[in-house]
Amino acid sequence: MEDGILDGGFGEKIARFYGDSDMKVLNFGVKKEFLDRYDVQEVLEENHLTAELIAGDVAKVL
Repeated sequence: MEDGILDGGFGEKIARFYGDSDMKVLNFGVKKEFLDRYDVQEVLEENHLTAELIAGDVAKVL
């Protein structure tokens, strides 16, 4: 779970490190885009950052 933007974040480095192995890495964070005025819930849903969406994504990988 990133505390910011996905591109260039720590999760991307972890995914690259484990890229050649069987380890599955899911990165969650916000897409790199400028948001001037936005609905927080809408941004969370678009980026799969709600508890339900994260749990669903993890369940798909397991």
